[in-house]
Amino acid sequence: MGNSPTRILIADISQTSCDGLGRALARFPDFRLVGYAFNCSELIRLATDHDAHIAIVREALNDGPRSGLTAIQRLARFHPDTRSLLLAEHLEREDVVSAFQSGARGIMAYPASDFEMLAKAVMQIHNGQIWANSLQLQYLVETLSQIKRSPIVTADAEALLSKREQEVLMLLAEGFSNKEIAASLHVSEHTVKNHLFRMFDKLGVSSRMEAVLAAFGSASSLPRPTIQ
Repeated sequence: MGNSPTRILIADISQTSCDGLGRALARFPDFRLVGYAFNCSELIRLATDHDAHIAIVREALNDGPRSGLTAIQRLARFHPDTRSLLLAEHLEREDVVSAFQSGARGIMAYPASDFEMLAKAVMQIHNGQIWANSLQLQYLVETLSQIKRSPIVTADAEALLSKREQEVLMLLAEGFSNKEIAASLHVSEHTVKNHLFRMFDKLGVSSRMEAVLAAFGSASSLPRPTIQ
């Protein structure tokens, strides 16, 4: 994380719930809380206004019971540099896969009584890794292994994408942020965003993770996971 604190925003259903997590995270000097969101639109606005690194998102926001997943999906599309950690009470196999497909970079049980573990998850996600327990990771890998590959989006992905778009995709698969991709390729962040939008259109996807899965079609292309 370097000398700059990790900018975190919390999205939950109430001020009280946000305050609880906020007080716990305030104990860690490497973190800086930048705001609370109670619905999807507030989450996008705060992430953009404060250039948040991490969004900790409850499964249910004020938009509805499953609105946290929708919020994460929109965040991945409109502000992909903010990486999301989903907090959920009970997740079945389909929920876990849906969360990662929506753009989440990690999942933790809620309420999170172990705040040291929560802090570790935030740091690992900020460093480009996926956070999941062994069972959740098994769900994800098993689902990926069952995906029937479409020749258009797997074998012909190289033909669909320009050389520069392929370079962006490879860095995307390593978990690089837009800023990190721009620095690696010596281009502007605006240029990176343009490449991403064109890639999404060509591959018929709407999130960074979906782009990686569509192009590579295997678990080996995912960022290195951290097992809880």
